[in-house]
Amino acid sequence: MGKRSRKQIDNVAPGSNAVDYSADYLSWMAELSYQTELSRCDSYERLSNCLLSCVSIISVALLTVAPVLFAKYSCNDSGATASFVLLASGYVVVMLLLGASFLLSLLSQVRLKMSVLAAPMDLYDFVAGEIKRGAPFSSPMEVAEGKAKAVQTHFESLNHKNEYMRKCLKASMILLIVAVSICLFLVCLFSLFEFLLPPFWS
Repeated sequence: MGKRSRKQIDNVAPGSNAVDYSADYLSWMAELSYQTELSRCDSYERLSNCLLSCVSIISVALLTVAPVLFAKYSCNDSGATASFVLLASGYVVVMLLLGASFLLSLLSQVRLKMSVLAAPMDLYDFVAGEIKRGAPFSSPMEVAEGKAKAVQTHFESLNHKNEYMRKCLKASMILLIVAVSICLFLVCLFSLFEFLLPPFWS
């Protein structure tokens, strides 16, 4: 007999000699979906650690130069100068923003209540019980369905945690950007007025 044409193969009725890959697809997609959430969680945790380090470094740098700046633009005999008031106000606002950003980054790593997968021996007891009961998995599709059900609850819990982390980290990044923007604005402002309006500035 000659080889069957491609058209003849495509016209084969489902279930005759065709291989059903539905179970493999379901099992693969369930595993991929779960692993994606795990990877997402790891990514958010790394971002949180980076934000914590960044906020800490900026805060230490600002506190280090604060005595020098406040001494340079300190109050004179007639009271507080415009530069001193602006500098002090800017420092307070920036430090509050950095503190809020640090707190949100820290809160994003707080472990919320999460469901966990069954212990290995619990899984063994379940499968052994199904076999003794005379109702073992009868097809690859049932195996894939069991796998999907096993990870569903943990997936939902992990997804909820990731969404919580995403919102906290987004707010933390916005606050950090605003704080850095204010710092840059003050640096430019002080540099400009230092040369253009020294009588007003001192």
